[in-house]
Amino acid sequence: MMRRLGIALPPVAAILVAAAPHHAPHAAQAGHGAARSAVVGVSGSPQNAHAYAAAGAAAYETDFPQPLVARIAGGDGAAPKVRFRCEQPDCKLYILDAPSDFERSDPRTFTIGASDRKVSARVSITAPRLGTYTVSVALADAKGGSRADAAVYSLTVR
Repeated sequence: MMRRLGIALPPVAAILVAAAPHHAPHAAQAGHGAARSAVVGVSGSPQNAHAYAAAGAAAYETDFPQPLVARIAGGDGAAPKVRFRCEQPDCKLYILDAPSDFERSDPRTFTIGASDRKVSARVSITAPRLGTYTVSVALADAKGGSRADAAVYSLTVR
């Protein structure tokens, strides 16, 4: 039996105590003191809309009637930019009535600014097949952010 700090421990417990991580008193904790922001979906999901295709076209076009509305929770109060992204690789995502701060990253992704920590966008999807598509809305500066920090919308092209 091993003794540590005057407490008798069984051998397995002694190994666990000895292997437990010890933090230096002045070590900075990751994320300590910084408020973490997340995008929270307010409305716009799920929704579905009829798709249209021009004669001979290889893709369907669908305009969704309700805007995707989200709010930014947490953070420092700055006016962030928000990234909308269609998660399926064969999907092209468009914004209807784009604001002046609209930026396109690629055919699946665009960025707009939030106003009063809220963002709203009516979207259109162009895709080669009918089905359900997932659109995530996250802070634009999130480096590959986690899905836990994004609002996820389900849009069905029918």
